[in-house]
Amino acid sequence: MLAGTPLMTDHDPWLESFRETAVSWLLGPSAQLGQLPRVVLLPMENPDVYDPSWIESCATIVGRQGTLTIGEALGVRVAFSSPKFGAPAVAMAVDVFAKAGLKAVVGVGFCGGLRPEIRCGDLMVPFAAVRGEGASRAYVADTYPAVCSPHAFEVATKCARHNGLGVTSGVVWSTDGILRETRDQVERWHEAGLLGVDMETAALYTVASLRGMEAIAILVASDNVYQRRQADLGRLRDGWRSAAKLAVEVCCHMAAGTD
Repeated sequence: MLAGTPLMTDHDPWLESFRETAVSWLLGPSAQLGQLPRVVLLPMENPDVYDPSWIESCATIVGRQGTLTIGEALGVRVAFSSPKFGAPAVAMAVDVFAKAGLKAVVGVGFCGGLRPEIRCGDLMVPFAAVRGEGASRAYVADTYPAVCSPHAFEVATKCARHNGLGVTSGVVWSTDGILRETRDQVERWHEAGLLGVDMETAALYTVASLRGMEAIAILVASDNVYQRRQADLGRLRDGWRSAAKLAVEVCCHMAAGTD
């Protein structure tokens, strides 16, 4: 943690009690915390459009713990979270995962492109995010950077290369105001070289870092905000499948302690 940027919830017994209560909300009142996998995959998308069938195509389901599904793939066990949409939900989920003893989280979700060359279905692995959302500010001062785990980033990019997947790396902008993205904002972040805009990556990286967890996000471009290109549902579906399979493999490699 950077000097001068204290965790705003430090030394607050009431909030620590609240965190313990939240663990029972998400994982059940009788959660066997010591038996959970160390790595969790977190879908960052709207639950109304979430299709959990992709889990069965990537892993063998061996159990459930509250909102977590426990699966086995590549010889190791990983956890699959129910979807969390937006920065507040992702921040809460990561906070609970840390309290429950999990060590790493791999987020997979969507974003809008901010560069002309980014097309629907393209994959991105951002190493940092602009903290334009509000949830992370409840944890730490604005000067704290939202960056991924270097180790998780290395694992994700190696897995992508191994599978012949082209991924773009860089910085994304996370915002709470999806319908308040002005043209001036889009132009500013485009000129700054940002890859895309989403709602969750900054909260994922900030809270995970503060709670001592490794974190990485794998994003699929849905549309292109800069050029106002709409999503192509076929390309979007194919991109999601590739991102989901990549995210599962990254989880497995991290859970097994292999690069």
